[in-house]
Amino acid sequence: MKQLFNIFSLIVILSLYSCVVKETSSFDLIYPSGYTDIEIKNMSREDSVKVYLTIQAPNSVIGMFGITDTLGSCSQGFFIAKKNRTYFLNKAQALYGFNISFNAPPMACDGAITSGFKNGINIFEGSINCEYEVFDISCVDGANCILKASVSDTTNWSTGDGSFKKTFRSATNNVKLGTNCGIRGVFPYRCSDCIKINPSNIPKNCFNLPVQCDNQRICQVARTKKAGGNIILEYYGNEDIANKKADN
Repeated sequence: MKQLFNIFSLIVILSLYSCVVKETSSFDLIYPSGYTDIEIKNMSREDSVKVYLTIQAPNSVIGMFGITDTLGSCSQGFFIAKKNRTYFLNKAQALYGFNISFNAPPMACDGAITSGFKNGINIFEGSINCEYEVFDISCVDGANCILKASVSDTTNWSTGDGSFKKTFRSATNNVKLGTNCGIRGVFPYRCSDCIKINPSNIPKNCFNLPVQCDNQRICQVARTKKAGGNIILEYYGNEDIANKKADN
């Protein structure tokens, strides 16, 4: 029994060590100054909300936004965001392919319904501190909350291209599916290619809704000049600002 306990203890220690090692060496591009930071604010009526962060495996989320708890692997974890508090990513390394969700980890609409989210789950996703920084609010698999994304640097962030290219300031999604078209920085339901359903990545239509995508590729916010500043992600719950439109 003692030998079994020692083996179990060793496994736990190695697992924790693995998370720490991966976290400290997970990203290879470092910008000591002028890096992009993410701040998350709980602006809802809820005293607290569970915030989930998922990044590319095998990298670790430990330390990001003060995360100490992981889920299944080091690449996914969560923290509790209290009302009217601000939480910072506070990492200067390049972060590729992250997503942030509230009240539940990201999942397809059928899985969300099974888990009690009748309207699906939306996420905030992107890549920062790399050569081509991008982010967006995705309602491709539904929407369980209202999110507002804005930037402190409005000089370099933009959406669209050609005559439709426009400086980005902020975007707010709606929780009612089918009402997120035409909002810069927001992917509408099932529109995985912004202007259409991408045949190679077709999300399920769990709600039997007619799909309306954008006319132009305005869903993703991007910049090529790493000018630093913050991306501000505000959580408003599912009722406080349901009719608020994005400040485009």
